[in-house]
Parts: sequence; structure tokens; C-alpha cells
Amino acid sequence: MDGGGGKVYFVGAGPGDPKLITIRGKEILSRADVVVFDRLVNSRLLKYIREDAEQIYCGKLPDKHDIPQDEINRILVHHAKQGKLVVRLKGGDPSVFGRVGEEAEFCLSHGITFEIVPGVTSGIAASAYAGIPVTHRDMNTTVAFITGHTKTGKAPDINWEYLAKGIETLVFYMGVTNLPFIQQQLLRYGRSSETPVALVRWGTFSKQETLIGNLGNIVERVEKAQFKAPAIILVGENVRLRNKLAWFETKPFFGKTVLLPRGIRNAGDLDQNIEDVIEELGGEVVNFQEVVSVSEEEENQIRDILMQIGRFRWIVFSDVITMSYFFRHFKKLSLDIRSISAGFVGLDGRCIAALSDRGFIPFAFSDWLDRVMPEDEVLYLGSKNMNDLSKAGSRHIKFSVSLSLYRRVISDEEIDKIKQLSEDKALHMVVFTDPSSVTTFFQAFGEHHFDSLFQDIAVVCLGTSTESVLEGYGCKADLTISEESLDKQSIGELLQRAPFRIESLTAKI
Repeated sequence: MDGGGGKVYFVGAGPGDPKLITIRGKEILSRADVVVFDRLVNSRLLKYIREDAEQIYCGKLPDKHDIPQDEINRILVHHAKQGKLVVRLKGGDPSVFGRVGEEAEFCLSHGITFEIVPGVTSGIAASAYAGIPVTHRDMNTTVAFITGHTKTGKAPDINWEYLAKGIETLVFYMGVTNLPFIQQQLLRYGRSSETPVALVRWGTFSKQETLIGNLGNIVERVEKAQFKAPAIILVGENVRLRNKLAWFETKPFFGKTVLLPRGIRNAGDLDQNIEDVIEELGGEVVNFQEVVSVSEEEENQIRDILMQIGRFRWIVFSDVITMSYFFRHFKKLSLDIRSISAGFVGLDGRCIAALSDRGFIPFAFSDWLDRVMPEDEVLYLGSKNMNDLSKAGSRHIKFSVSLSLYRRVISDEEIDKIKQLSEDKALHMVVFTDPSSVTTFFQAFGEHHFDSLFQDIAVVCLGTSTESVLEGYGCKADLTISEESLDKQSIGELLQRAPFRIESLTAKI
């Protein structure tokens, strides 16, 4: 059967820390036309996806499946049959209790080519981040990875006697609900009640929690702490190593969540440096996840211009995303591609390459400047400053029409997410990296929300110009880091001086 030229990649996203994705996984993710992702996938991995790629969330909660497995299978095949590169992005490793076998078999039965890209599995990664290596020459020579429940949600029917007596280290996935049964079976078949047990929740995230007990008391401790999924369960002498080897939870920003009010795709070098510093300190970064939107009025304007596309001698694209949305709108309006007589111009290499891939012969902007005539009708599509472009070269360029085909906005859901973090006392610091990040925040939340969100959260500004813009909104920073201190080492040292959950304390460094 013909698969339509598309392909499905089953990519392991790793356990949570976005930097634990493999190089191969990141590479495939950046090429995807469609990305189908799970609940446990860190949303910050989505910044590696092309802006024009379709994102399909199929997150599963323990007691609720947003999209049934059969429907996920159909989604993968449907898009692959359209010739698209489809990524099924799964938390951890797709081959370790990740249903990759079922989904790959379904693809195969429909003639779809697929590839499996392994990831770092949570049973190993969460254990390591809790200071518990799953093997140690003085403690064990065997380790088993076991599912904590079957397809029906029941505890697995396995050889518990062999596990209890024959395997030294046990790692259970998805076993929190069935922990009483697991405890009962291991004790029943001879495992000592003094055997150390650890549960690691949200492993490799800054919000990681580790609960220690033994086989005799672990159920009682879990119930008392109201310890819930997602968590892995470790049983064995290796757990004792945590007292010496716990490294992640001792970092200065461990357990701290830091908001960078910047769209996840708009990060510059300084923003990336800040993210790196915070994560190196053990903290977790939250960005705004933007969505693409146009108003009804903008939709009508786009339609009107594209309906008269034949009038233009040239079409100038500011970037590859604009180019992609141009063809998307064109298809949506059921327009004939042959109605375009204009020459295409790209402002950057990616745009030119993408146009070439579609079978066109585009001009680079610098080459086009020598060809365009004053009387030519020119359509400019994009977001770059048109006035700067119009003065390029040796003569003034006149753009007949300028049009933006999409806007990146922060959704109401994203705003509610940040508010909820603040209400739950799960947000500890906000860092404004430049004046535009301040503007982005107030455009999303409005001025009246600043005090309610950040009344007991450390507010940091990078640079006095950023501080001035913040003060223009009537707000003060707890810490301002001068422009002279914006290297990684200085930022790391100075951020640790920021006050967490105390009254406002303005400091200049």
C-alpha cells in the first residue's frame, strides 16, 4: 500500500528536562510538519518546532484520555498519507512503556514508513536526578523495569516471586495507584520489609519530589504525604545511596520557578543565557507559549488582497513563516496558483530555500533591488520594518501594499496558567530581560494584575532601561542588574541575591 510519501518518527522527548532530548530527536522535531505530543512532554521543547508546523495535543491523564489511542493511530496515518513528516513526541523513551509498538504496527499496516528515535527513559533519569543510580557494583548486578499497571489499569500479573527473590533493583513505572498491591506481593514472596524504597515524582523537573521509606512503611508514607503520580518507584539497596549522592535537589534554585515574560519563540541571546543560568542553578523556566491568530477584519483584508493577486509584479516575503502562511491562505481560499504572475523575493536564506523547494525561482532582496522598477506593483508580506526596507539600496522602493498574514498572541489559557502558578505559590521570580519583555507582560495581563501576581515574588530587571520601562507602569523591581554585569557568570551570581517571597527590597548592582 502506498504511504503517500510521508513518514512517522516516534521521538523520545526524555523525562522532563528539555535539555535531555537527544540531538537526533531535536533535529527531527525541527523538520516536522505535524507534531503529536503527550502531557508529560515539556512544553519548552515545542520551541524547536517550525512555527508553521501543526501541533496536536493528545495528553492523557491517569483517569481521562483526551484522545483515544485508536484516534491517535488514525491521526498519525492520516497526516503521513498526505506526504507530511509526522513526529509522535513521547515522554521518556517511546519503547519503554510508551506504546510505540502498537502505533508503529498500525503505521506499518497502512503502508506508512516509520522510524523510532530513542529517548532517555524516566526510570533511569529520575533515579539519577534523585541521587540513586539504578546499578552499583557493590549492591546489584540486576535491575528490572516493570509497568505498575496493565492496559485495563489493574496491577500486572507477573512472576512476583522471581521479582522479589531474583532481581535486586526494581523500577516500577506508573505504579503509584497500585503501590499497596506491589508492596503486598513483594512482602508475600519474601522481600524484606526493611528494603529501601523511593518514589520520585516529576523527575528531572525543578519541582521534583522524592519520598523515601522502606517496603514495610512506604504505603503509609505515600498516603500521609498525599504523594501522587506521575512518579517512578525504586525498590532496592541502591536507594541508600541517595544520602550521599543527591546532587540535583541541592542546587540553589531547586524548586524555584522563574517566569521570563517572553514568547517562547522570541528569545534572543540574552534570554537564552538567562534560561541557561537558571537551569544550571536548578530552577525551571516558564515562557509564554504563543498561538497564531488573526482577527476577522484581518482575515477579510487578507482575502481581499489575495483575490487580486494577479495585479502584483513582485511579492516580497519577510521570512519563511510568512511565506508558509501565504500558501496556507491561498489554499484556504481555493485560489489557482497559476493566477500568480509575480516574481517572488525572499529577505533571508531560509525563505529563499523554502520557495525553491516549492519549485519557484526566487530572488534575494539585494539582487531584486536592481530589477524592480518604480512603476511595479509590489506586495510586501511580513513583519519587518517596511520603512527601513523601502530605503534600501541606491533608490527608494515603493511598496504598493503591506500585509501581515499572522500575529503571535498569548492565549487566555496561557495567561490563566501563569495566574494559577502565582495563586498556587508555585512562581518564585520574574525576570524582565529587556524593555520589550515588560511591554509583552503588560499587553498580556494588563497593569492592574502586576501587584496581585507579584506581591511576594522576586522581580528582577536586566539593565536600567528595562527598569525605567517597568517604573513607567508604576511598578518597582526588587533587583536590577546593571548592563555591565550581563554575562552568564555575573547573572548567575547576582540572581542568587534576589529575594524570594519577602517584602520589596530595591537593590542596584
